Amino acid sequence: MLPIDDPACPRLDVSGQKFTRYPCVARVAPGQGFDFYLRLTNAGTNPASEVRLVDVFPALGDTGVLLSGEQRGSEWQQPPTLLGPVTLDPPEVLNSAYSKSAAPYCLTDLQPQPAACAPAAWDDEYDPAATAFRAVVQFPDELAPGASSALRFRMAAPSAPTNPEQNEIAWNSFAHSDFFTDGAQLPITEPIKTGVALVYGGLSITKAVSGEPVAEQAGPYGFQYECSVTPEVPKGASDSEPVIAASGTLELTAGETRTITNVPARAECLVWETDSDGLLSDAADRAHAVPVTIPVDDSTDVRADVTVTNTVPPVESTGRHRCHWHDRADWHDRAD
Repeated sequence: MLPIDDPACPRLDVSGQKFTRYPCVARVAPGQGFDFYLRLTNAGTNPASEVRLVDVFPALGDTGVLLSGEQRGSEWQQPPTLLGPVTLDPPEVLNSAYSKSAAPYCLTDLQPQPAACAPAAWDDEYDPAATAFRAVVQFPDELAPGASSALRFRMAAPSAPTNPEQNEIAWNSFAHSDFFTDGAQLPITEPIKTGVALVYGGLSITKAVSGEPVAEQAGPYGFQYECSVTPEVPKGASDSEPVIAASGTLELTAGETRTITNVPARAECLVWETDSDGLLSDAADRAHAVPVTIPVDDSTDVRADVTVTNTVPPVESTGRHRCHWHDRADWHDRAD
């Protein structure tokens, strides 16, 4: 797998937005949205009148759409969520439908001498839980040889992956058939798949102690952390609530650092102390927790660093204080 900026990666720039395909993958933080761009180009020598396609979204254990005997290799334990209806750019005539079923999906209207799918196979209403869609794109003014149109749709990655591993990948692909004004139809084909990788980072927590603690204050010291992700939601939906994507407890001694791995990139984390062993803490509870954001980077060991410092409290004085009285009167010798 190569990152999108690798010179070996296929790249397509659409109004400043960069897309890639196999063998490279785009990268997305858990809970965030990403776009698929299905470019439809007339590679023939006759004008095209229609394109029909079926796109099957990534799912664990998925296969190709037409190539149903080949594993696509999606690794996400939870499938992505469709954030809006499929759109056509530039706008022509688009008839789209969706399915919430599992594979196999009806492809009969893509086959030579197409036969209509059963009415129950596809639903005209957009659904965020859709697992696939069918699109019939018509070109009333014809799609000239070399000309292109494109389908676009946006999805959201899972906010709290259940089995996070660095750079988990989800793969998408579609099958299509093209129709021409002279009555010809191209055989159904499946282009190269497109992948999206989840991005994770680390959270490093360091314990620092200022002063010389007595034996009873020497730790270990208890900590808690909580990292949340605010997922992207479909347009028009109410604002989403943060989802806890990683949390836990740990103990550290003075000067010790511990790194928590597989924390979603861009997660907002809080770190606080649950047991300071009698020392004064700068993160004594959740209300005074240290906030930090997990960064996004191409490095596999990118992390956010947090240091919680404890200070040894001053020793209270218990000794007695003497009071001194000073007589300010002047004394003089007086002769008789």
